Amino acid sequence: YHVYSHYSIQEAFCHIDDLVARAKELNFKNLCLTDKHSLSGCPEFVRECEASDIKPILGCDFRLPTEHYVTLLAQNQDGWYNLVNILGQSKIEEGVECIEIEDILNFADNLVCIIGGEESLLSKFAGDGDLTDLERLKNQFGDKFFLSMEHEYGYDTVDNLSQVLSCNRFSLIE
Repeated sequence: YHVYSHYSIQEAFCHIDDLVARAKELNFKNLCLTDKHSLSGCPEFVRECEASDIKPILGCDFRLPTEHYVTLLAQNQDGWYNLVNILGQSKIEEGVECIEIEDILNFADNLVCIIGGEESLLSKFAGDGDLTDLERLKNQFGDKFFLSMEHEYGYDTVDNLSQVLSCNRFSLIE
């Protein structure tokens, strides 16, 4: 679900036409774009996907003031508008754009929330054991809230992870 294009400055170099061409080679029916704190590539992404008979899924990795990320995916047109509204709430803190959790919670309708990866709130929890933000997101998104466990980050060595999974309040994507 973390698919970055060249619109994710200093994160990826892949151009959207190349992403879509590769997805077509692999017979993907759907393809998601989740650039970091940017929706700039979405119009090009939609055009390329539609021309290749691939369903585009639009999303974004939003940076929080804690320097952790939350991935949001639009379920439909209203979800797209909510992504745009959330991005419009951006603030500059210490020279970096970020979004407050409250802004995400205020525009949660028609969005799916995925937490995972080395820069996510899940890694924050692993470091300090604080479930507050994860709980707030879970309560707002309900069954549209998922944890993503990425093997390359060695999540099985995280001591506090068993606390998250044992509480049976979170759905897991592996």
